[in-house]
Amino acid sequence: PTLERRIPFLVSLGSSGLISLGLATSTFLIVELNRSVTGADKVQDLMLGVSQAVLNVRAGYLEMSQHVSTGLLAPNRAAGELLAKKECDRQTDEHIQQAIRATHNEKLRQALLNLWEHDNNVTDKLENQILGLAQSDIRAAEHLYLTSYLTAEEDNIALVDKALALASREAMHADRTAEAEASLAAHKA
Repeated sequence: PTLERRIPFLVSLGSSGLISLGLATSTFLIVELNRSVTGADKVQDLMLGVSQAVLNVRAGYLEMSQHVSTGLLAPNRAAGELLAKKECDRQTDEHIQQAIRATHNEKLRQALLNLWEHDNNVTDKLENQILGLAQSDIRAAEHLYLTSYLTAEEDNIALVDKALALASREAMHADRTAEAEASLAAHKA
């Protein structure tokens, strides 16, 4: 009689243990899946942020070019355009630094540094000279614009395009990695 009473109790106890183990395993796998998806989302957001920062750099260079052109077309506005260009340049430098800090791609980091160096050592100086000359010697400003600035600006845009291509590849790679990690976590579940 006592053995007959113990068997249902032991079966219930064993079943309860298996159910508890199954619940614990499911909970663990759900937590791991959520962690993988959250981590993948963070990586994707970071990489999209890098791409957006590089796009902002491109927009900044185009805006600075607009300030230079406006200063040449309206020399009486050149001083104001120079101030606006310098503010735009400051913001563009911030976007470059943001992208450099955020990227994990050494080629992209180097491309951004090359872009920053070219802009600071060549293009910025030419823009400042042109806008300064536009106030006093428009012919000299136009000559500098045509003979040096347009080439320097093309180089800047080419360097931005290279950085943008690298940032896009990095974002796509991060997206594929995130999908693979999420798929692996879902497979474990």
